[in-house]
Amino acid sequence: MRKRNLRIGICFLFFCILAHQEISGSVLMKRRVRASFSAGLGLPKIPISHFRNPVSVLGGGSLNFRLSRKMALQFGGYGLYTFDLGTRSSHEGKLRFDLAWVSLDVLYHLSGVMRSESFVLAGLGDYHLSQQFYEDETVLNTMGLNVGLAYWKHWRRWSSVFEVRWHLLFRPSDNPQVLTLTFGMLL
Repeated sequence: MRKRNLRIGICFLFFCILAHQEISGSVLMKRRVRASFSAGLGLPKIPISHFRNPVSVLGGGSLNFRLSRKMALQFGGYGLYTFDLGTRSSHEGKLRFDLAWVSLDVLYHLSGVMRSESFVLAGLGDYHLSQQFYEDETVLNTMGLNVGLAYWKHWRRWSSVFEVRWHLLFRPSDNPQVLTLTFGMLL
């Protein structure tokens, strides 16, 4: 486990160095490697029926590698923390749903008008889930699938990114799902 996390960290650092070199000497719209930092909200689908909609916050970053005009790869890592599961009972202290993940996504360019670009994305990720519902606690690593839409807006001096994603975890057996909405800076 530690060796795999070390390898992922070394790869991420290597890509950051490459991205910095690529970004520092290029024109805004011609960049082949872009980095982004985002924050947003997450809406986990909790399997227990007596909860209201939970509220989560998330943050993270990604590196985007433009392969062609229509295709790009994105490597990213995010963390989600749920601070209110919206329970109607007095067991709030025994309820938790936290998630951290790294994923590799393929982005397909849909359209670009007036210095903006839209993408549909699909990816596979490695998720670390930590959840507790009353006395039932689950801490595990699992693979998962994510699909969504991304919108990049290029301004004069900076760019922004907005993403909507749906995540499906392969384990545990109830297959947790999360909808995430993020907004951030595209460097």
